[in-house]
Amino acid sequence: MAGRELLALMSAPASPGDELKILKRLAAERRVVIRLNVSRLYWTVLDIDG
Repeated sequence: MAGRELLALMSAPASPGDELKILKRLAAERRVVIRLNVSRLYWTVLDIDG
């Protein structure tokens, strides 16, 4: 579930009820997760180690 991926980026909710409220808010705001499979990247330096 994409909402759980967004939730993982946020601070941990205090309770399961809070988690449900956050997931409902994310859905109401129509937030999405977009995954890009990149094979080439030009004119950019990536910090792969962290």
